[in-house]
Amino acid sequence: MPNNILIAEMNNPFWQFSLRVYHCRQVRESCLNLQDQFHVNVNLLLLCLWLSMYVEPIEQEEFLSACHAIKNWQDYLTIPLRKLRQFLKTEISNDWLKNFYHQLLQDELISEAYQQHQLFLHFKDKQRSKPEENKQLAFCYLQWLFTDSQLDADESTLINFINILCAAFEDES
Repeated sequence: MPNNILIAEMNNPFWQFSLRVYHCRQVRESCLNLQDQFHVNVNLLLLCLWLSMYVEPIEQEEFLSACHAIKNWQDYLTIPLRKLRQFLKTEISNDWLKNFYHQLLQDELISEAYQQHQLFLHFKDKQRSKPEENKQLAFCYLQWLFTDSQLDADESTLINFINILCAAFEDES
């Protein structure tokens, strides 16, 4: 099955939101910095803002249940694909390796899309009819994520991240 069909099957409002905001260079850099610094799943970072804007407020238990539901997929598929791709990026010396690198990149993207689809399914019945920005709720979800993962990010780091995401979303609207 071609890669674009696999990704198309995972298309949903959370995926579309993520594509829109991740298109912004500052969002990408901020997400990747948090991923590198704290080993946090970028999909879960994006989920925090999407939930705060598009989904009725949820309880911590439900949020963490969704996060835990994709943990094995992240640990056993997405992260190893990323590590292989990152290794190969430094080793590209011919067209075959270049093509293999691009295949790994596509596989990693499909893996990310699958995670996001699973997260979307968890909350699809709780979507708001109209989005509304709620930075306090986004901050709350980020705190839950970082606390559950035993990550030590200071408040200003999380607030800065929320502001970057919100600014990117406003630019796209």
